[in-house]
Amino acid sequence: MVCEQGTCRWEKPEPTGDTPGGRSGHTLNVMGTPRRGFVFGGCADRDGEAVYLADTYAMDLTGEQPKWAKCEVDGKVPPSRWRHTSSTISATQMVVFGGIGETSRLNDCYLLDAEGEVPSWSDLSPGGVAPSPRSYHTATLLGKKLFIVGGYGGPGQRTQYFNDVHILDLDEHLWVGEEQGVA
Repeated sequence: MVCEQGTCRWEKPEPTGDTPGGRSGHTLNVMGTPRRGFVFGGCADRDGEAVYLADTYAMDLTGEQPKWAKCEVDGKVPPSRWRHTSSTISATQMVVFGGIGETSRLNDCYLLDAEGEVPSWSDLSPGGVAPSPRSYHTATLLGKKLFIVGGYGGPGQRTQYFNDVHILDLDEHLWVGEEQGVA
């Protein structure tokens, strides 16, 4: 969307490069130096079969025409997933939480640091009591705390809707739970 002098309109860019290909349930976060839009994960169709993805693509947003590239990344790449959340937590970092993996729902946390040319993944492994595995949840950053609300799932593929709130303290790498007054 482009907004000029109080008027907004949609534009469809025509990016060049190695595109990520069709998918759903992925995330896109804009961050980094240079400024890039990072796509992570999702689900694709390969010969009629669902394929869960763990790839990372970046769209360079610094030039006149956006350009896609598949990222060569360092570190521990998160397992394949879709219907996860991804939250930009600083100018160069994003956190991925949960989603649906190849055999079950997930409740893990990974950090992508996009400082410089080669992004790097790391497993946050926060302390405390993690939320139950879930997908279709929301994640909202407030200061240095990431709020995970609701979702669907639980262990395995069991049907369960959640109406809970969990807080990840990003400074302490610690889940804050009901014992701290969150219900």
